[in-house]
Amino acid sequence: MFKRQSGQMGSGVNLWNVLTLTACPSGLRLEIMRLLGPYQRPFLVPWAQISVAPRRAFFIDCMRLSLGQPEIGSLTIDARLWRDIAARHIG
Repeated sequence: MFKRQSGQMGSGVNLWNVLTLTACPSGLRLEIMRLLGPYQRPFLVPWAQISVAPRRAFFIDCMRLSLGQPEIGSLTIDARLWRDIAARHIG
């Protein structure tokens, strides 16, 4: 479980230190801090529904996660965070 993470949803919705990402056998679980998203429930995206592409933002290596096939949303996170998530998923 990776608590208090940052990311960008879609184009321009910045989520600073409010995300919790959990790698589980069935997929990636995303949750927004309850205080900022009181009606937003956690959701699970199956691994088969996630495609990943490298991206660079403000001199920082990031990964853009396309959610759904066809894509219904995206999340851009730090590349190191993605490597840690992938390591937990594979390991």
